[in-house]
Amino acid sequence: MDRARPPDRRSWQALGWMAVFFFGGQVGVNIIIDRRWPDVRDPMQGPWISSKMEHLRTCLGQHPERPLVMMLGSSMTSNAFKADQLGEMTVGSSTPVTAFNFGVPGAGTIKQALVWRFLCEKKVRPDFLLLEISPRHLFDQGPIDDSVFPSAYERLLDLSALRRYSQIPLYRLCLTWLKGRWIPVYGLRASLLGHFKNGEPPARGKDPTISLIDDFGWLPLPGHHTPQSREGHIALFHERLNKSCPAFSRDYHVSKGAQQALSELLRSFDQKGIPVILVRMPEESTLRGWYAPNMEPTFQSLLADLRRSWGAKYIDASDWIADDLFADHCHLLPAGAVLFTRRLADRILPLSLVSDSKKLAKR
Repeated sequence: MDRARPPDRRSWQALGWMAVFFFGGQVGVNIIIDRRWPDVRDPMQGPWISSKMEHLRTCLGQHPERPLVMMLGSSMTSNAFKADQLGEMTVGSSTPVTAFNFGVPGAGTIKQALVWRFLCEKKVRPDFLLLEISPRHLFDQGPIDDSVFPSAYERLLDLSALRRYSQIPLYRLCLTWLKGRWIPVYGLRASLLGHFKNGEPPARGKDPTISLIDDFGWLPLPGHHTPQSREGHIALFHERLNKSCPAFSRDYHVSKGAQQALSELLRSFDQKGIPVILVRMPEESTLRGWYAPNMEPTFQSLLADLRRSWGAKYIDASDWIADDLFADHCHLLPAGAVLFTRRLADRILPLSLVSDSKKLAKR
């Protein structure tokens, strides 16, 4: 009886080339997803970033000669900054501007730094920038475990920044990242199929409120809101806050990772010559009452260091809006957004956003 012949040299070479083509293809798919389809990789925030980019391109195309005033932040910014209102207030001035809201829900300070890296790669260069800053987002919740850090949703070139922000050894961060990217055509097959089918991610990953974003990036908070519903949302948030951050109301500490991300943001703006104003966003009075006694001096010390190092201006809008114009602890209703934007415009327009409309940054 003949025994099976062992694979010859040609067979091993063929297997080797198959492995090279297979894994090379996976690398290629990863690169394409990172650069072109963020909604496939990140089903939560990717669609928001993609949608905001589409609206931003449209805005810039309508008036390419106008300076761009952008606000970068989280859902607080997304619901609060009515960018078209600011733009309309400058139409009769010597330097009308295009204003845009690039608030991304769930984007705390660290995510804002990564979003800014993405915008820089897309050659987005504002002439004036408003940057959301929130004591809540800067709060140190303790060490971040690499088993739960969402590194697989970030790009390869972001890993070095994530290591600085999370204090996780780079090799462990890379291993966590690779687990989610090992075979993207399999691990992300549902998102990829949804993208090729209709250009959108699967329905389960897409927030339906994205369709409500206006042409200038503002998201009017949807739904019917009452004082009772606001109290219910606040109570639920307080319960979650006490469970996840029991020290929040007792001893306030600034996260080193968030502080590093914020410093890098301001350094980048300074290097690019982009004037920036830090804006402390409005908060419902109940939330302001939950902060630890040492929060304000700690926060003000951080601000002083940042302003001394980078020369950024600062606007405190935390108590600008009455409680009845909030939907919960920090998200403004449309009427609150109108009032916030009006007061913000009154503060920044006298600063002469762009001194000479002919000296526009190249975008």
